[in-house]
Amino acid sequence: MAMFMSSQESQDGMYSLMLKNFAGQNGVCVIDMQKGTVSSKAPDMAFREAEPPAEVKDFEAKFAEVIEKPMDKILGKINKMSKSILLTRTELETIKKYILLQMNRTPYSDAESEDDKDLWKKETAAILDMEWDALMKSELVDVLKDSAEVNNSFLLFFRTDEEFVIGDSGCVAECVPGTKDEDSDEEPEDFINYNLFPLTSEIAVLLISLPWKMRFSSPDAVKGLPLTSPILEKYRSVPKMKYINERRIRSEEDVSKFKHPMDRFTYMIHDVAKDDLHYLNTLTINESDRYIGFMTPAKVVPTMESYDSMKGSVDLAHDLSSVIGKVKGL
Repeated sequence: MAMFMSSQESQDGMYSLMLKNFAGQNGVCVIDMQKGTVSSKAPDMAFREAEPPAEVKDFEAKFAEVIEKPMDKILGKINKMSKSILLTRTELETIKKYILLQMNRTPYSDAESEDDKDLWKKETAAILDMEWDALMKSELVDVLKDSAEVNNSFLLFFRTDEEFVIGDSGCVAECVPGTKDEDSDEEPEDFINYNLFPLTSEIAVLLISLPWKMRFSSPDAVKGLPLTSPILEKYRSVPKMKYINERRIRSEEDVSKFKHPMDRFTYMIHDVAKDDLHYLNTLTINESDRYIGFMTPAKVVPTMESYDSMKGSVDLAHDLSSVIGKVKGL
């Protein structure tokens, strides 16, 4: 199993808005690992104990307009398709903004300085208000860095007739140890294969790192890199592009120069095997800070038991043994 990446602080506020896409009009079953409880909650209160702070409520209407409503249509398209999904450039950039908001963490602790909270508000406003091209030229360092990372990566869509779980950590990553430089005393940084983002209980998207993107499209370019992943070795596909201004495009630079909102991208929808679903869900569980959300108790118990069975062989962040019986009892 790949190494588990340590979690950052819980996102709480903005992330609770995203749970509306995950759950639709339904309630969410929530495991509170701090209290050892299992309960059903409304999506907007699933990962928090109190009303969101004012800085989050300020963005609710804009989030609904820019992200929630367009994402509802996109998810509806994915649900209707069997093997592939056709997305316009505008729809693709909506998904990328959705991912970017999850990477941009909400101030959660009272210990956060006002400067940190003000910066977060500026970053969130930028993501919601600015066009995608403008984000990649942003003066806000983290927005610039994260939007470039998202833009240089590419997406894999997964679907299951079982169930994805969702955690409160925002970004969930599959990591492998970096290669140690023999001439350096410093420990190598872990290499991120992909970030996992559950969109609904049945649909998830993987943000694939640039080296894997190159391996999928141009294998010879990364022949020397030690790329390994139990998921990406098995599920691989590259999108097919159809550009409105195709006749004017002669080089890679021209793609950006002559791009159009109605450019079309066709992505394969991968039906994830049950064992691989459990693996992805264990990544989510281990990354979670306090809360795990799911829709159908009977469908997630096997994942929880799979996670709990790894005790002793993998350094786990949580012990689910006390809550598995409670989930079975729902």
